[in-house]
Amino acid sequence: MDTPIVQLQPYSINTTRIVTNMTIKVIKIELFKGATLHVILMDAQNGIVDTKIVDITGEDYKQWGGDDNFVYQYISRKMNFNLQNPTVTPDTPVITDTPVTPDTPVTPDTPVTPDTPVITDTPVIPETPVITDTPVITDTPVIPDTPTDTPVIPDTPTDTPTDTETPIV
Repeated sequence: MDTPIVQLQPYSINTTRIVTNMTIKVIKIELFKGATLHVILMDAQNGIVDTKIVDITGEDYKQWGGDDNFVYQYISRKMNFNLQNPTVTPDTPVITDTPVTPDTPVTPDTPVTPDTPVITDTPVIPETPVITDTPVITDTPVIPDTPTDTPVIPDTPTDTPTDTETPIV
């Protein structure tokens, strides 16, 4: 069942939320042209306050180079706010002095093969199989060399009667 929507006289609700953090995610990069970024503005508890889509194109994109700090500084200028720390560093992984090794050596169940095929100088051509027992087919029937005891019965009837009468003299 649909609930009806009732129109009201316009009125405003003013709330203030303070933005203290932001994160940026790349939506799209077109090499040599520009980038589209998703800027997420957050409060002190990292709750989302607002989101914006920002494009970096032309000379601004060329200035980006390889320094990602440029992106944070560009967005802060474009959105008219200041960064607390103008240099943003990514979280660095913790590196221990002692390498971690397993108690038991790990050996693969199947041998490891290279992902790339092996190319030889001479192409390998498979041999054509030789068939030795090829049946011989001829148009003439095969007649045995030795006579048989079975009489030969022709396929078509003849005018000769089967019972021969002996004339009376």
